[in-house]
Amino acid sequence: MATIGYGYGSEWHLLRWFGYHRSRLNKLIKEETKLDVVEWVDFGFRRRSNTGFPILDLEIEHLNFLPEGHPAKVDWLQTWPVANGQLGRGPCWDGIAKLSSGGWLLVEAKAHLGELESPGSQATPASLGKIKALLDEAKQFYGVASGVSWTKKYYQQANRLAVLWFLNQKHGEKAHLLNICFTGDHFESGASCPKDKEGWSEGIVKMKKALGLSDSLLLDETVKYLFLPVTEA
Repeated sequence: MATIGYGYGSEWHLLRWFGYHRSRLNKLIKEETKLDVVEWVDFGFRRRSNTGFPILDLEIEHLNFLPEGHPAKVDWLQTWPVANGQLGRGPCWDGIAKLSSGGWLLVEAKAHLGELESPGSQATPASLGKIKALLDEAKQFYGVASGVSWTKKYYQQANRLAVLWFLNQKHGEKAHLLNICFTGDHFESGASCPKDKEGWSEGIVKMKKALGLSDSLLLDETVKYLFLPVTEA
């Protein structure tokens, strides 16, 4: 997991809301998205080899939140690149929740505009071929032109959308992506932190355009946004 900023950053603020304001968070999610959270999935531990004492927290990666033996989880092992018997680096989630509808809420949290962007895929040529095959199928479903690249500037958001397609369309496992965009944060580095929803709008519009999704109604059905203040009166 990334190093947590002390008093700033999306991970810090998300942990605050999870730890101190979870009921309020669930209420705001329901009001904004009509999705009803019934349970948040706990993260695991990474254990020290010599003592077994849990000292680090594990990210929720890929489809690890699904039960063992779930068809989508099994199929994902054939879909995503595998090296030395292990899945290669892939989607990691800031939070996972079970919904009252029986589906899943996959959470991505951002605190400044630069976090909308991401490095392109660093996969080897062979692995990149498998990833592109998955992304191309998702792009076709969302109505994105074949010439639009999903492995460059906004690759993180793109592979999350591919997971949504994989779960919802290929396996009938209902899932939504919730982008939590914090407002009013402050970084000593001078990162551009929107003060309100409008401050995020230009960056989100730019991201959708780059991914060929400006007019995708299908996207609106499964991708939601929550603009959450870092402090709320």
